[in-house]
Amino acid sequence: MVSICTMTKNLEGLIGDGIKSWLAQQTSFPFEIVLSDDYSTDNTVAAVREFSNQYPGKIKILTANKPLGLGKNWIKCMQNCKGKYIAFCDGDDVWTDPLKLQKQVDYMEANPDCNMVCADYDYLSETGKFIKSEWKSEWYGKKFDVLENLTNSICTTLTTIIRTSALAPLIFAEKPPFIWDTVLWAYTLKEGYGYFYPEKMALRRVQADGIYTTKSPIEKSYYDINSIYAIKSLLKDKRIHAHLDESLYQINIMIAKENFKAGKKATGRKHLLQSALLWNGAQAAKNNVKYLYWFLKSFALKLA
Repeated sequence: MVSICTMTKNLEGLIGDGIKSWLAQQTSFPFEIVLSDDYSTDNTVAAVREFSNQYPGKIKILTANKPLGLGKNWIKCMQNCKGKYIAFCDGDDVWTDPLKLQKQVDYMEANPDCNMVCADYDYLSETGKFIKSEWKSEWYGKKFDVLENLTNSICTTLTTIIRTSALAPLIFAEKPPFIWDTVLWAYTLKEGYGYFYPEKMALRRVQADGIYTTKSPIEKSYYDINSIYAIKSLLKDKRIHAHLDESLYQINIMIAKENFKAGKKATGRKHLLQSALLWNGAQAAKNNVKYLYWFLKSFALKLA
């Protein structure tokens, strides 16, 4: 019924907590754990195999003979999921509710128009300190669509479960687009709604040395910009495109400002001009004026 999709890379000391929390799920239906490792150089795979030996047939381990990168590894993991539903959880996070899967699947079985269910969570610091979070409480018990999720970042990987049939065309596409969580959720919600289960069901681990958290704002923008173009290619809704165009403008301005702050005025100006030359929907003309404003303002900026 459910495939738990998780990816690992050098999580030897953490993956065991996640696996224990997934195996602790109490369900009236069978589920599997599909773990795809992206060429870990520590003993992550060996640690997972210990659990696999204890629970024969419960854990499917996928390995690689070279680094794949997050997108390709994610596609590989999803392609090997056989469940009617796919539940996601990163390898360093844990579920805290043993009935998480049962509650979410019960809702989706009763509501065939729902393609995604997510829930709330708290945080766990690097030192193991519990950090309470309440910023998503306003969505408890509410339905949401693609635009609302893009605007408010409602669903997060560690609590999300989706209807596999809604995502299958993307997973098995001959040439999949750039893959990031926002792309997956947007495609899943293209023809169905999302529901926020009104409970906390997981702990999100805060890692200072995470693959994404260690990147600079400009480096992070690579994922955001490519996600925007991927979603625009997959969904043709004008409202969504307008929102994405505005997001793209904000990112481009941020990149220019970050370069200005670093004393790289020429690089920042070049990015502004390149951004102005790209047509990104009806808002392009208005945004081009803003790009020009920051281009001219950069000549007056006094940098430390």
